[in-house]
Amino acid sequence: MKTILTKLLKVIFFGKINKVKKEPITTDFHISEIKISVYFGEYTFEIKPTKEAFDFAKELVGQINNFKQKASEELLDIYNNNWREEDEKVLTKKEFEENLIEPSILIFEEKGVADLYFSDSGMFCHHTIQVSIENGKYVNTNYIG
Repeated sequence: MKTILTKLLKVIFFGKINKVKKEPITTDFHISEIKISVYFGEYTFEIKPTKEAFDFAKELVGQINNFKQKASEELLDIYNNNWREEDEKVLTKKEFEENLIEPSILIFEEKGVADLYFSDSGMFCHHTIQVSIENGKYVNTNYIG
């Protein structure tokens, strides 16, 4: 009787714990060790990436260095003037780009829309560097997290 009462009280006061299986919202694959995640939508068919998804991902991977350059154009001065410690040297554009490591790509539901993410190697206190793409073209860079 005590066991039944204890279980009943747990349900009444604490609620029943339901383990809900979360359904995935992306499908993943890799190109050159870069993780590519694709939201279900225009770039998927029956939960698998379409050829267009692979082609778009290959295009983005092929432009990684260009996206690093764009990121450095937007964030280098911010790092050197605001985030850099006094005892650290001022970084060059090349050094900044070399610190953008471990890229990954998230392709959104809409055609031509994606975000690229890079580790900042600690330049921005380990925030993630986000490069946004729309219509297949560079839009902007932010540090997030």
